[in-house]
Amino acid sequence: SGKVELGNVAITNLLGTSLNGSSIKSGYGIFASVSASYSDVTDLKLTMTYNFGFGSKSVTLQETSSGVFAFPVNAASPAGNRCVYIPVEAADGTYTLTITVTAKNAAGEVLTETKTATVVVKGNMYEDDFTGDS
Repeated sequence: SGKVELGNVAITNLLGTSLNGSSIKSGYGIFASVSASYSDVTDLKLTMTYNFGFGSKSVTLQETSSGVFAFPVNAASPAGNRCVYIPVEAADGTYTLTITVTAKNAAGEVLTETKTATVVVKGNMYEDDFTGDS
């Protein structure tokens, strides 16, 4: 018994615009939201693992409303945003974010499911691209 299931993963920029199919400059923060449904489990944990070229990092997501999980507040964010910053030095390219949910059922068995999302990095925050959104 017991079940865990991940919904769709949404990766957005500060304005809440989906990064699915568009790019973001290095140096900016990304935001993640994922729904999870679960029942009859304990020790529920959602983590996101990512590597922007400087080693793999993992962050534990927090339940921000019922069944919805997001990054914890980033201490480096002046506005207290729930984000992860892409290093300014990150090379242009496509990066994969892996979300994993784990939990234990009543029998003590570990249940797990994984979903991935991608982020396309193009340019950096110090470039003027003349779009007026810098």
